[in-house]
Formats: sequence, structure tokens, C-alpha cells
Amino acid sequence: MRIDERDEYGAAELGPASAETGGVRVDQIAALSTLVGAAAIAVCFWDAVPRNVLAAWSAAAAALTALQWQASRWPLLTRRESDSDDGVGVRLVALSLGAGSFWGIAGLTLSPAASMPQQAMLAVVLISVTALWLPVFAVAPRIYWLFAVPAVLPMVYALLTSPPSAQAAMGSLLLAAVAVLAIVTRTIHRVLRADATVRRSLYHQATHDALVGLVNRAEFDRRMRVLDTIGSQYAVLFIDLDHFKVVNDTAGHAVGDELLRRIGAILGEVVRRGDTAARIGGDEFAIVMRDCHAQDASLIATMILERIAGVRIPTDAGGQHVTASLGIACSARTKDSAARALAAADHACYAAKHGGRNRFAVAGGSDDRAERPPSALVTHASI
Repeated sequence: MRIDERDEYGAAELGPASAETGGVRVDQIAALSTLVGAAAIAVCFWDAVPRNVLAAWSAAAAALTALQWQASRWPLLTRRESDSDDGVGVRLVALSLGAGSFWGIAGLTLSPAASMPQQAMLAVVLISVTALWLPVFAVAPRIYWLFAVPAVLPMVYALLTSPPSAQAAMGSLLLAAVAVLAIVTRTIHRVLRADATVRRSLYHQATHDALVGLVNRAEFDRRMRVLDTIGSQYAVLFIDLDHFKVVNDTAGHAVGDELLRRIGAILGEVVRRGDTAARIGGDEFAIVMRDCHAQDASLIATMILERIAGVRIPTDAGGQHVTASLGIACSARTKDSAARALAAADHACYAAKHGGRNRFAVAGGSDDRAERPPSALVTHASI
């Protein structure tokens, strides 16, 4: 489960939850719960506890509140920690365990000196503070027990082992409230998870090609526009399969589709994290590689051509295979928009086809224009 993550092109990760729930951050929830609970206890125990004890406890509550608020400057989960299913990272564990321990100590310290009504009020405060953390627990349900056990169970134990039956009954009710909150936490977590699964599926369908599983043309255009906006240097590889129509005509569309799927898998394997491989036409693919120069792109192009040429689809009429022509253009050379880089890569691919196919060509520079009319790919590119 990811917390407060975005992909390299600005699209929100559609994980089951976010560090912000309803616009409130985890650290703000922690600070708010401490502040509200401390104020309620200060009012309730104003006459029951010596002023110096209450002052020391209030100072500790203020210090914890400030520390929790400052936690907004800390990443609650590192990228590696955020990949775990329940999003439990070291920082979030420390924040929850520290707050829970604080409230557990408060319960054990204040409960013996309190009257029955004050003990009841203390129990209500502890459950209310725990309930305020529900948005956090819904994101990472394992955190619930890291908070609730040190925060509430010490007072539960103290009440259950006290002689008066009324206190034992109060302890039982407090324990039941902890169990109810645990059930509520799990229920909310499952609802969020199911919702996220649906949203993730819809997002994937809208941004990926159904046949090969790569990014589709619309999403590729969006990512290219993002690169234009941030001014990142990149290389564009335009790939056009050679004689693919012959395969479709002689072996059938089922074989052609399987060939496209195999090639899509190859392109998905060779791209790095942060790069994008897309199917942008029937037998046309494109890759955008961030922070990549022509020499590096050429090495990757060689690998792609070799692997595509090695794909064989067995049929009754013998194995079917294709080769590819590939064009490379670098943003540093085109010195213009992403559409210009894409057009230059398209032109370089056109040159590779006329040079004998199964090879790649590199666009020479910003003045390297295609002599043929612009293809649909170029005229429909977003600028």
C-alpha cells in the first residue's frame, strides 16, 4: 500500500490509501488527538491531581504534540517500505507506538487517584483518542494494535483487577470498545482496498493498450507533455514492424496478435523504471527514455532489434516472425517540443526502413526533416 506517492509523470498512484485522508495528514491526526485528549484530561482532573503532576503531564503532552506536528517533515514511509501490503514502515510504527505508550502511561498514572466518574471519563478519552486515529488504522490496520495495546490495555488490566465490580465492568466495556474499533478498522480497510482495486483497474484500462499491456497512445502523449513541461532530457525510440501485414494475411490475426503481445513483453522488459513503452498504432510502438543520450539509446535499440528478430510463432505453415525498423531522436538534438522529437524519431525510422529494414537510424538534428508528408502519428501528436 502506497502512502503519498506519485509516479514519475505526475499521475497519482491508485493504491488502497494515501497519507492524506480527507485532506488531513497522518502527523496532523496524531497531533490533533494528543491535543484534544490532553485538554479533556486537564479539565477532568483539574481538582483530582496535584497541580505540579498535572503541569508536568500537560508539558509532556505539549511536547508530544509538537513532535507529532513536526513529523510532517519526515517521510512516513520510504519507497521500499511503501511497497508492503499494509504500508507499515519504521517511522509510522515509531509514531504510533510512541503515542500509544504516552496514553498508556497517562491511564496508569491518573486512574488510581481518580473517582469512578473520572475513571469513566479517562476511559472515554482513551477510546476517543484511539478512534481519532481510525483514518491511520484504515490505511495500515496492523498499526491499530501497536497503538491500542500500550494506550488502552494497561488501564483495562488495572480496572479488571480492581476489587469493586463496577470498575471490573468498566474494564470489560473498555475491552469491548477496543474489539469493536478493531473490527471497524478492518472493515474500513477492506472497503478502501476494494475501492482502490476498482479504481486501479479503471485507470489501467484507460491508460494501457488492451492487447499488449503497454501504455496507450493517449497516455504516451500525456507523459511526453509532462517531459516538455519539466524540461527533462530524453530519447524517443520509434519502432515499426517490418512486413507485419504479411503475417496477418498469411497466418491470420490470432498469430499477429500473439506476435504483438510477445513484442510488447520485450519492450516492457527492456525499459528502465521511469521510462515508458507504448503501443501507438497497429504495428507501431514507441519508447521514451528519460536522461538518455543517443549512444545509450543505440545500445538499447540494438538489443530490441535482436530480441524482436528472435521471436518465432509456430503455425501449421511454419514459424512466423518479423523484424523491425527503429528510429531514435534525442530532445537535446531536436531542441523543441515532444511532438518534434517524436516526428524526428518517426523520420529516422522511415530512413531505417529505406536503408534495408531490421536496423535503426538516429535523427541528425533539429533541421533533419522528413521529405514525405507528415504521418498521422505526427499530425495528431499533442504539442
